[in-house]
Order: sequence, then structure tokens, then C-alpha cells
Amino acid sequence: PEWEPLSPEIVEDEAIRGDFMLRCAVILLALLVGCRQIVETTTLLHVKTGKYLAAHGYWPPANDVFTSTATEHRWVNLSWLWDLVSSGAFAIGEGIGLSLLTAILVALTWWMLAKTSRDNVSTWWGSVVGAGTLLASNTHFSGQPETVTLLGMAMLLWRLHAWRQSQRESDQPLVATETVQTEIVRPVSLWPLVPMFALWSNLDSRMFLGLFALLLWGIGETLGNGSGRGSLVGSRRKQFWTVFAACVGASLLNPLGWHSLAAPIVLYGSEYPALRSYVGLAPTPDELRAFPLWTSAVWTLWTLPFLSGLCVL
Repeated sequence: PEWEPLSPEIVEDEAIRGDFMLRCAVILLALLVGCRQIVETTTLLHVKTGKYLAAHGYWPPANDVFTSTATEHRWVNLSWLWDLVSSGAFAIGEGIGLSLLTAILVALTWWMLAKTSRDNVSTWWGSVVGAGTLLASNTHFSGQPETVTLLGMAMLLWRLHAWRQSQRESDQPLVATETVQTEIVRPVSLWPLVPMFALWSNLDSRMFLGLFALLLWGIGETLGNGSGRGSLVGSRRKQFWTVFAACVGASLLNPLGWHSLAAPIVLYGSEYPALRSYVGLAPTPDELRAFPLWTSAVWTLWTLPFLSGLCVL
């Protein structure tokens, strides 16, 4: 092509194309990182549990059926639906199906993260940080229900961002002339979050992280109204807290009821302390999740996920 002088419009077009390609590269990287061989014992336990549920009526049993010394103990299996899904996927190609399912969920998660961005703002920095979070959390991509929680968090944040953005755009006056026509903004609803939490509570016990993030977002927006920075004004404040209450109620729609809300007490009060006592001061990289940052054991394993997490923070 013939030479043409550099102009702000050309630079802007190149920047937009560059941002698009960088976002696509991160999503493709997420797909590749998420596609891995399933060898973890915990994952195989979920698969085995799913096979048992499929052979015994699909409903989670009340007591532990796999531990010979705990058959009389209550078994709170909040990821029973993921067990069924993972066992069905694992049966395809002796694990290949579950590996592909995990890769798709991971790619969808980082695709939702790429969608969560402000209008008319370059997204290259978000893509860079997204790649860092991908490297920091890649140890979770092993066909376990934590992958569902990562996707649920990304979908939750995107929905909140889109809802707030649609409110700001709808508040702007419409301008229409013979040459310029302003497109009417379609409102975004928060109500799809309710069935999402109902499904989420049956897939992973960490669903409470979504409720906690939703609560913090609402408190932040409510307090922001005092300084003119919030978006929860008038009827929208009432709508948000109504949806939040409905999400809390929807999270109870599982075979174990209120145990879905008690999951953080069990996780941080029982499971993680027991795991720390079991592994001592020599945890594996996958077991670091049970240790807080201020313990010495965390700073002895300078792995790539740990370094990536520090850089993102």
C-alpha cells in the first residue's frame, strides 16, 4: 500500500486491534492451560462419588460410604452435582472428556474477565493482569469443583458491571438527528444471578465466596452514594438488595439445605486446620491454599503460581 501519514485515528485503530488480539491470546492460553491430564486423587474421588450417585438414585447419601471408619458420620457433600457431571465427562475417553470440560470452563472464565471492562478504555493492562491470574490459579485446573467457582465469580462480576454500566448509559439523554442516531440501551437485569446461585450451590461448597462478593459490592455501592460515586440510588438500591436476598434463598436449594451457608465455617474452621496439621511445614504447592500468607511454610515454595499471585497482588 502507498505510504500515508500517521494520524491519531490510525493509532487508535491499531490500539483497538492490539487490545483485541491480546484478549484473544489470553483466552487461548487459558484454554491450553486448562487442558491437562487428570491424575489428582481428589479429582478421582469426585469421579468415583459420581459413579456411586448414578448407581444409587443420584441423591447424595446422608453418611460417608467410602470411609470404612466413618460410615456413621454425617457426609455433607455440597459438590454432589459436580461429582455426577465429572463422572460422566470422565467416562468419555478415559479422562479426556473431563480434561476438555475443564479447559472449556477455564476459557469461559477468562473470556468473562475480558468482557468486564469499561467502555472506551484500553484493555491491554487488564489482559496482562488476566494472564497473571491465570498463571497464579492454574493449579486448580484439575477437574475439581473449584473451577466452577472461578467461573461463577467471573460471571458474577461481569453481571454486576454490566448492570451498573446499563444504568449509567440509560441516564444519559438520547440524541437523534438526521445524521446521528443514538441506539437505545437495553437494560441489564440482576435476576439471572438467582438461578446461577441455585445451580452453584449444588456444584461447589465455595459458593459462599460469590455471596460474600455480592454483599461487599452492595455495601460499597451503598456507601459510595454519599460521595456521589455509587449507582445504587432509589429503586435500584431496593432491587439490588431484593436480588441479594433471593440469591441467599436460592443457595439453600440443594439436598443439604443450610449447610451451603455453613461451608466457610467448616472450610476455615475444620478442613484447613486439619490439613495444616497433617502436612506440617512441608506442604506441596497444591496444599498451600490451606496456609495463610503470614506462615513460614508459604514462603519456602517459590513456585510460578505463588510468584504470579504476588505480582498480581
